[in-house]
Amino acid sequence: MKNSIALLFILTANMFCFGQDNVALNKMCFNTGFDEFGLRIIDGKFHLVSANRDTIEGGPYIDESIGKPFFDLYTVDQCKLAPADIYSEEKGVKLLMSSEFHDGPISSGKNGQLLFFSCNQYFNNYAGTLGIFYSTKGPKGWSKPVPLPINSFDYNVTHPYFSDTENKLYFCSDKPGGKGGMDIYSVTYRFDEWFALKNIAAANSPLNETFPFAIDKKLYFTTDRNKSISGMDIYYLEPDSLASKGVSFNSDKDDLAIFFENATHGYFSSRRETEGLNDDVFEFTITVVEKEPAIESIIEPVAVVQELPKEAVSVEDRSLINAQLEQLVPRLKALDESLVGSNAKGLSVDFIGLMQKASKNISIEINETYALQKPKVNEEISRISSEITALEQLVEEEIRKLTSIATEVPIVSSVENTTAANLLIDKTKIENILFETNKWEIPVNHQKDLSAVAALLKTNNTWIIKVSGHTDNIGGADLNMTLSKNRAESVKRYLVSQGVSSGRIDVEYFGLTRPLASNDAEEGRLQNRRVEFEIRSNLETYSTIVWEDLSDEAINFKVQILSSSKKVNKGALELNGIPRVEEIIQNNSYKYLVGKTSSLDLAKKNQDILLKAGFKGAFVVAFEGNKPITIKDALSKQK
Repeated sequence: MKNSIALLFILTANMFCFGQDNVALNKMCFNTGFDEFGLRIIDGKFHLVSANRDTIEGGPYIDESIGKPFFDLYTVDQCKLAPADIYSEEKGVKLLMSSEFHDGPISSGKNGQLLFFSCNQYFNNYAGTLGIFYSTKGPKGWSKPVPLPINSFDYNVTHPYFSDTENKLYFCSDKPGGKGGMDIYSVTYRFDEWFALKNIAAANSPLNETFPFAIDKKLYFTTDRNKSISGMDIYYLEPDSLASKGVSFNSDKDDLAIFFENATHGYFSSRRETEGLNDDVFEFTITVVEKEPAIESIIEPVAVVQELPKEAVSVEDRSLINAQLEQLVPRLKALDESLVGSNAKGLSVDFIGLMQKASKNISIEINETYALQKPKVNEEISRISSEITALEQLVEEEIRKLTSIATEVPIVSSVENTTAANLLIDKTKIENILFETNKWEIPVNHQKDLSAVAALLKTNNTWIIKVSGHTDNIGGADLNMTLSKNRAESVKRYLVSQGVSSGRIDVEYFGLTRPLASNDAEEGRLQNRRVEFEIRSNLETYSTIVWEDLSDEAINFKVQILSSSKKVNKGALELNGIPRVEEIIQNNSYKYLVGKTSSLDLAKKNQDILLKAGFKGAFVVAFEGNKPITIKDALSKQK
């Protein structure tokens, strides 16, 4: 935000302080007698939503369904609201961003190259459900806004906030299948494609959650889950906890739509000074942060190395063991720091969470090692060092691939890290997904862990996963065999929903035949109601993925996927890393030609990969340059 604008607002503000959390609030000068909320800073200017709109006759244009004026998007000019506009690349002029019906709020993304806003989806002369639209910035201005693929005329999709660090758009929707009311969702954006739609279940309640805003591993949002007590309040979700923002931000009136400009400064809206009638925008400044970690501190702290018990080892060995253990601690800390460094931007949040859990558990193992006698202490030091090395390699490989994921050359790991991946799964205690009796729905507390496993699989194309289902001994053998199958298939469906090709997931099920613990007590039965998974290499199959230099007129073979209405990700995620993907659109159907190569044998192997990945009907076709010819003629010309 420009300093001149900030000073202008401060000079006309009414300042008061809530001492408990050391938060100073300023009421902004541009508030009107209508609602103002959803403030964002875009290109150094305030953008917000307001109902301060008049018709030609001079009166407000009322939405009779809520008894309030329609909302529009505005910018701020000298403490006054002005209609928001953008310069259209398509039309070459400035276009107002307000329609006849509700508009806003707004968000930018990709360092100012994307612009999101929500508005009523107009059709048949009717202001329909809310949808999110977005534009991309070019050298001549903004492109024509296009709808988000998940918009629907049957439910609302609104309140966009794009997180550059996660490549995710957060939004709220009352789409079917949520917890009730409006729920917070996220969807991932990469290379002009949207995928991995996710309900943020830990944040949502049976009532309404709206206005998401993400910063420093915290997801802020507005909720009326305590409606009977205080109306709308601001909450935040961390990886392992959910909390209210506190009394400085939440009053006995509605408080909503928080926006942080930095760690200690931002804006939110409240009805605390209008007798609960209208939303006003307040600026906040946190002078002392209490009971909250600094914005930059998202790394799980490494456990402090304990003093060596004098009776654990002899005096002459103590200094050597101290030195060996003290070398492990900084390596573990460096591993944590690598997860949030500048090179790691784009790593899956769920993957980072798994690594941090594993690091914390290994730090506990380091402490426990001090109490051991020789030679056990030496064995443990060697084992822990090997574990850290494996995780270091895994993180290094994941970061390396962030720079090459956009290329058409397939990503094949130079280090075969399935051992490290399974070690990570073991160290974070998620090797088993546990289920309730006679149930196969995946518990919410396991979904984030499964998403992390999916993230690993999506960036390692040579890996497959074995999923095996198990049960306790309640019920007959046939019933339990079916139940174990349902559990394994449920895990498979979840991984597929996160972008993993179904052909890379092997399912097996054993019913009650392989218990981990005694079925005599509920604790043991719970351990037996599980799905186990193991990541394995499939390098033999994927060794067929190669890159060739071919002339424009060369004889070549490709694999064609039959036309369908489904658009697939042309990158490595769905086509398993096979290079040179051509997309042909005809009559709203999509056809793909994949894996251009001079070798018919190689084309057939690529065909087999696609068939195993679930692309039924994939077949080999031949070309001379770009001209289709028969396979027989192609082989003849090659001779």
